[in-house]
Amino acid sequence: MKDSNVLIAEFMMGREVEDGLNPPMMAYLDNEGDYHHKEDLRYHTHWDDWLQPVVEEIHTHGCEIVISSNGVTTIYSSKGEVLAEEDSEEDNHMHDATYKAVVTYIKEHWAILGGTAQ
Repeated sequence: MKDSNVLIAEFMMGREVEDGLNPPMMAYLDNEGDYHHKEDLRYHTHWDDWLQPVVEEIHTHGCEIVISSNGVTTIYSSKGEVLAEEDSEEDNHMHDATYKAVVTYIKEHWAILGGTAQ
């Protein structure tokens, strides 16, 4: 099973590439041309620069994402089908539930979109 942050990175940025350093290390290249090494991925802890763009990307696939203040996040298909629903009782429950729902969505539905989540 892939690490959840790595799974999200592949969904957002594709496969690992060499980062051009000497010696080269494997990293993910984002749309701005920045490299992100596995240990630097922060989807699980940061909203603005990390998890929010993932939510926005899932939205472009025709999904509706409902993030409730009670710690439940639900991802619906364009037909109203529940694709992922997760809850959390952590202190940062809205972020945590959204992170878990995103991971569930990618694991269960990305293959339909041509991805290789495993």
